[in-house]
This record gives sequence, structure tokens and C-alpha cells, in this order.
Amino acid sequence: MAFATNAVVDELVEGLKHAAISRYLCGVALILSIYDWLLLLGQESETIWKGRWTLPKGIYYFNRVVTPIGLVVAAYQLTDLRTEALSTRVSLLASFCAFL
Repeated sequence: MAFATNAVVDELVEGLKHAAISRYLCGVALILSIYDWLLLLGQESETIWKGRWTLPKGIYYFNRVVTPIGLVVAAYQLTDLRTEALSTRVSLLASFCAFL
């Protein structure tokens, strides 16, 4: 029975590590998206802003504005980019397994 419990605990700890990695990758995606947005802002102002407004241009701007906002909201709601959250979960898991 103890072997099965250890295997389950190891699997849960591994899953928590993967969750932490995915949180960090979400933060990286957000930063890279905003960085790309800021890099292209100069070229965008010279080429696209001066043209007349068309449907494709409106869709382009909608995508350029909504995507970073959506990533910020998703990063805030779906992830907590704090390292203590993982350590707290692991310690809670360890105390639960010690109780068993």
C-alpha cells in the first residue's frame, strides 16, 4: 500500500511541476507578445496608420489590441506567477500523504 501511495505522490508532484512550468510559459508568451507589439509599433505607424480605413485594417487593429489584452487577462486569471504557490501545494500534499 505504501508503494502505491508513494507512486501517486510522485505523480502528483510531477504534475504540479508541469503546472508551474506551464504558468511560466504563459508569462513568457505574454511578454514576447507585448515585446513584438512594441517592436512593430514604429513600422506600423509609418505604413498602416497613414492609409485609409478598410475592413481588413479594422480587423488588423482589433487583433493587435485585443490579443495583448486577452493575454494579460488570461495570465492574471489562469496563472499565479508566484513560486510559493507551488511550494505551498507540495507541502499541503506532503502533509496530506503523511496523514494517510
